[in-house]
Amino acid sequence: MKAAVLTIILFSCLIYDSSSESASKIINGKLAEEGRFPHMVQLSIKKREGTKYCGGSLISSQWVLTAAHCIKGMRSAKAYMGSVFWRTMTLKLKIIDGSIHPNYKNINADDIGLVKLEKPVEFNSRIQPIELPARHQLPTETFINSTLFVPGFGDTKNGSQSNLYLRYVEMYGVSNEDCSNEWGWRMRETFVCAQGLNSFNHTTCNGDSGNGLITKIDDVTIVFGIVSYGAPGCVGKAKVFTRVASYLDYIHSVTGIEIKN
Repeated sequence: MKAAVLTIILFSCLIYDSSSESASKIINGKLAEEGRFPHMVQLSIKKREGTKYCGGSLISSQWVLTAAHCIKGMRSAKAYMGSVFWRTMTLKLKIIDGSIHPNYKNINADDIGLVKLEKPVEFNSRIQPIELPARHQLPTETFINSTLFVPGFGDTKNGSQSNLYLRYVEMYGVSNEDCSNEWGWRMRETFVCAQGLNSFNHTTCNGDSGNGLITKIDDVTIVFGIVSYGAPGCVGKAKVFTRVASYLDYIHSVTGIEIKN
């Protein structure tokens, strides 16, 4: 179900505005080399209250997977992809539609959305879609103690100026039971939790919403989750992600992308 109509402008050079809300923050992350995360899309979103930055995952030549709360209330947006450096993105002017999950009300449930590029993106070594889970994969998997990755543009610490280079953080899965105990309420099966591989201080932060939590199965990279929410100040609790495998029917109904069995 489409809940918003969006306009995305893609162009070859980003002018960074440090007065806007900070872009995606990857705290204590590592610099990503070119082509490491070719599915990574950065969204600069204009809303009534100002500009918001979110991430997304390219899942086909025309569709980007992101968080519902990123695109709710969107008036217009710009999307960037094709480089690990903000200022060298290689993009064209596009018009897109946006879809928010019909049951979404707040980030505590169904925090998933999609945006559509008017024309297909041409794939190359730096722009590639990421695989969705197959229907038999990851319906309840938490990847406890397995290494997961979240890429994003932005800060190296909470409150610092946005970073112009793509970074990534290594995380590992946390059981929903342990995550529920940390947060003080029951985590639905449509969520998955993860925390920094080395500590809570290796994590995502404000503005990082919509970025993909990714894993690799049989040498295939899969988008496992979508950054939804975390603790105030960004550290101290496991991060909560929307479980992509719980929404395959929704993704198919909006995009027409065939889901593997």
